[in-house]
Amino acid sequence: IGADFVSKPQSLFNYTFSFWYGGYYARGDKLTPSGTAGYRFQPFLKLSIFATYNMFLLPAPWNHTSFLLFDPTIDFTMTNKLFFTTFVPFNQKLNYTNINARFQLRYKPSSTLFQRYNDNFLINSFLVRKRAILLNFS
Repeated sequence: IGADFVSKPQSLFNYTFSFWYGGYYARGDKLTPSGTAGYRFQPFLKLSIFATYNMFLLPAPWNHTSFLLFDPTIDFTMTNKLFFTTFVPFNQKLNYTNINARFQLRYKPSSTLFQRYNDNFLINSFLVRKRAILLNFS
């Protein structure tokens, strides 16, 4: 059972809310409220945040478990061919966060160059799990 509420995506301020409840495997239940809120500063910048909470009600020995996912995003449009995007997702269950920043250059129709920086680290100790600089063509 669930419900979604979505605002007009053309608005400067837009949002979505979802609420889902249902069975999870044989004898469990799952409850998932989530939402997104964003604001566009025309014509160059969009800020948004996404959050979801998952609660699992399971039989013994697992019982009750839950986790939170949290993901702020910044989209900056420099020109109609050059973009900069940053994601900073946080995963409470695994206790890590990730910084994903990318420059995107659209140099021809259906042709894009991505320069990405990815840094994945543990929250408590700031111990780096993975770090990478990538160059992608498509």
